[in-house]
Amino acid sequence: MSKLRKGLPSPAIVIAILALVAGVTGAAVAQPVAKKAVTKKKVKKIAKKEATKAVDAAAADYLKTGDVRFAKVNANGTIGEAKGISQANVTKDGAGFYCIDGLSDPTPKGVSATLFVDALAGARIYSGLKVGGGVCTGKQIIVQTQNNALTNTDQPFTVVVL
Repeated sequence: MSKLRKGLPSPAIVIAILALVAGVTGAAVAQPVAKKAVTKKKVKKIAKKEATKAVDAAAADYLKTGDVRFAKVNANGTIGEAKGISQANVTKDGAGFYCIDGLSDPTPKGVSATLFVDALAGARIYSGLKVGGGVCTGKQIIVQTQNNALTNTDQPFTVVVL
């Protein structure tokens, strides 16, 4: 019997080998799962895709309901192409100041203005919903244009009202 016992591994060795096999097998099984794990890059890609869907849907809703109004405004205050804004809505209130008023419902919630490409180099534009006194008192929207020396000057621009 001692001869037979000599050839068999001890119980501790058997347990150690089983633990080693289980550990290696577990790592081999876990590795393919780790490759499919969600990475920062994948999360950003999914988030960007979902955000784009939401923005596109919101923009489409605005366009469907007609809430978006726009006008191309010349430096002298006359308007060119427009939707929902007429010449009667736009007045010039001094050098570089343009006022927009009389817009029907929905009440303007936001405004954005951009200079035409043929505006003076370095020119600046500011726009906003009008509240309080000063230039364009009692009007809904103010747009201010300046040259690169920050002097109010008449500049052509496009305005979008939400």
